[in-house]
Amino acid sequence: MQIKRGIFVLFALVTFLLVPCFAYGQQPGPNTRPGVGLGVTLAGYKYEEPSVAVTLKGYKIGLDLSAIGNAGDDWFIRGDARYEIGNTDYSGSGTQCCNPDWYYELRGTVGRDFDRQLSRIRR
Repeated sequence: MQIKRGIFVLFALVTFLLVPCFAYGQQPGPNTRPGVGLGVTLAGYKYEEPSVAVTLKGYKIGLDLSAIGNAGDDWFIRGDARYEIGNTDYSGSGTQCCNPDWYYELRGTVGRDFDRQLSRIRR
């Protein structure tokens, strides 16, 4: 189990360090750019209930999808979706290995862009 955890931590660290290499900056201004993003998620999960000696732990892999659209007049709409799947190990009154486990999340956001440079000039 320690080897799995070490591999997971190493992969997460390398991914975290490489992400800025692929990122790009946006020009200043109030226009949110429409687009779609797709990503991969690796997650670890551990739950302990010491009073009854129960432990749940496992790893998950998933996909993230994000879409941004302009609604006009500096307003934008953003939607995010995430789905993760993996296995969870249970130990307590007994032991069960490799229980299928999944998770999903849906999120929506509406917002408006403000140009900071213009607001400074108007003061």
